[in-house]
Amino acid sequence: MLIGAHVSVQGGLHQSPIRAARYGCECFQIFSRNQMRWTSPSLSEEKIHLFRKAWMDNGRLPVLIHDIYLVNLSSPDEARRSKSCLAVVEELHRAEALGIRWVAIHPGSHLGTGEAAGLSFCSDSLSRILKKTAGCQAGILIETTTGQGHDLGHRLEHLAFLLTRVNNPERLAVCADTCHMFAAGYDLKSKKGAEVLWREFDSLIGLAHLKAFHINDSIRERGSRVDRHTFIGEGQIGGAAFRRLLRDERFTKLPGIMEIPRSENEFVEIIPRIKKLRGAPASRRMQPIGGARRLSK
Repeated sequence: MLIGAHVSVQGGLHQSPIRAARYGCECFQIFSRNQMRWTSPSLSEEKIHLFRKAWMDNGRLPVLIHDIYLVNLSSPDEARRSKSCLAVVEELHRAEALGIRWVAIHPGSHLGTGEAAGLSFCSDSLSRILKKTAGCQAGILIETTTGQGHDLGHRLEHLAFLLTRVNNPERLAVCADTCHMFAAGYDLKSKKGAEVLWREFDSLIGLAHLKAFHINDSIRERGSRVDRHTFIGEGQIGGAAFRRLLRDERFTKLPGIMEIPRSENEFVEIIPRIKKLRGAPASRRMQPIGGARRLSK
């Protein structure tokens, strides 16, 4: 697996590839705008040029955008869903302009209306977004969640339903967050449990549809349904489990993003430490695992 981190865009988007290279990242993730606001200034041609040049000059590492936190594609409120869809459409256009392939999003919360209703709303929202951005190469990664509150995405069946219902494998795939999956109840800690998980993932969704990881340890215990990230090896999942995951040949060319806030000096120390945990360096080119597979109904 490629090792990287979510990096700051302070000083401009073009600073993020420079920071990622300085930290020793093999991939990285950014917010393209303020993650707590619905609207942001559009990207100027100058900002796009500066980012693309800095990205190219610093190795053109695989990069993801994480969408804003306000989006809820599963809301029973039509106005909120529409506003959320417009926000994701804008994010995809920003990704397209910057040359970034994937935008990671949370599927959202059904707010008490039930999983079936929420998943139906979410699939309709995703279809609407992809239709409105039909000319874009940039696509969406649905991130696994803890299932806190009424959030969807904590079961593999949820993701399988969304990908099958929307049926756009070129532009809709999955980002697996290790903390979220563990807190949702999946056993990532033991070797046997992790293998059961990835076999189930392959059966329901297909490993070819897994395009990225968020590699976060979990402060809370397995099945807690609480989203509390911590640094690899400092939580309930543990270093041994991450060593196996990072060395798993099925995930060799996928980006693994740490989302723990750290200072620049700490990142410079942490990235080499995680690379050592993984072992031999992986390729820097983000590629899918094998060809696309048909999803289970």
